[in-house]
Amino acid sequence: QAATALMRSDLGLALAMVCLAAAAPFDVWRAEPNSLPTYLKNDTTVFFHMRADTFSFSDSSDVVWFLFFKQFDGLWRLSGQKISNRTYALIIPPMERAGSAMIQLNVDKQKRGEIAFSFYDITVTGIHPTAAGSVGHVLLTLMGSFTFAGNAPLVQFVTKSDVVTVLATVGPDTITTKVPVLSPEPGSSHFNATISVALDGKIFKCTGHNLVLIPTPPLKVGFIFVGKIQDLGWTYAQNNARHLVGSKLREYITTEYVESIHSDNEAVVKQATVWAERGFDIIVTSWTGHNDHGTVTAARMFPKVKFIHCAGLIPLENLCPVYARLFQTRYLSGVVAGHTLWELAPEKKATIGYIAAFRNPEVIRGLNAFALGGLSVHP
Repeated sequence: QAATALMRSDLGLALAMVCLAAAAPFDVWRAEPNSLPTYLKNDTTVFFHMRADTFSFSDSSDVVWFLFFKQFDGLWRLSGQKISNRTYALIIPPMERAGSAMIQLNVDKQKRGEIAFSFYDITVTGIHPTAAGSVGHVLLTLMGSFTFAGNAPLVQFVTKSDVVTVLATVGPDTITTKVPVLSPEPGSSHFNATISVALDGKIFKCTGHNLVLIPTPPLKVGFIFVGKIQDLGWTYAQNNARHLVGSKLREYITTEYVESIHSDNEAVVKQATVWAERGFDIIVTSWTGHNDHGTVTAARMFPKVKFIHCAGLIPLENLCPVYARLFQTRYLSGVVAGHTLWELAPEKKATIGYIAAFRNPEVIRGLNAFALGGLSVHP
């Protein structure tokens, strides 16, 4: 194209064509994968893809691939196989050195491009902490040297009964992750988890370090219910949640419950005292009527016990009020009511009635959400 432009005496266009040709992209587009660890023991197949608009292999082409490190002496000729006109599968031998390499493509003794390729290593010199409870959630730090990190680095914990893999965060000299929940070995005072790392999220290397896990006694959790667990309503639903927690975490939690504790602060404090003296870790009070006099009093009496108060109002260091986001469903029911009124009387003002259970913040929040939902479709 440049020669044609020059023949037309279009010097500017000719120079532009020459510059464009010089800046054209390499024929090698991408490699899958684009890095390998140094601790591989066997050859690995890597797929190299060509740019669709610049190159395709022909059966008669003399295609040669080389691997070399710019900072080291040495040139490796790679064997491979053509998969398609634009894809080649190369056999990469194990490399014991870490760093950036280049894969070079030569076709008919002419260089047609090169692409960067990495070899990375993992050297873990220590871990902190060296011991943790078996219930997990402890932040673990691996110290060492890490020359490469992929998009999803992983840490794997292996015990006699578990293989658990978790995501990690990699820095130049640390890897951090949370220790997962691991099943204790029956009858043992402690057990070990072998730690492996995959910086690319695929190929794991054993770090040579073990985390000592100490079986943690199951948490004791007590539920103070307002009604009967067969009431098919409020208490029934909460007891279903208690069963679910017990079945999902049966190795780490035990539960007990009492029924029919109504708006009696003394009864709440009395039951909390019984459980606290038996070493319970968490006590759950289940409705507004177990009001802040009963639950707050018990929480202040037993600061080492954690309290959860459903529909409570007062938070303490060891007391957490919780409630479902029922205002969201109240809003939607208000939208339905507003649509209904609009269909019945689109041009008239209308009134919606709302019967509330209690005068407390949760109920008022639901009432306001219902009104806002109705106003959104029938102002």
